[in-house]
Amino acid sequence: MVDYREIIRLKSLNFSNVGIANSIRCSRNTVSDVLKLTEARELAWPIPESLTIRDIEVLFYPDRQLLFEKISNKMH
Repeated sequence: MVDYREIIRLKSLNFSNVGIANSIRCSRNTVSDVLKLTEARELAWPIPESLTIRDIEVLFYPDRQLLFEKISNKMH
């Protein structure tokens, strides 16, 4: 799972996208996508502790949540 919180935190410390990607071992494209979504959703550091990585993922990718719910409902 992508550590959205860490990407946003490192960007707030003025790390470059390449530096962030190297630090958390993900692609530069992932970092770029997350930062675009962060801006689009008006999310900024510090992120409230009550907001989990999963919550952030649902905020960024609501369609994934719907797909997960459909799959989960079919399994039960």
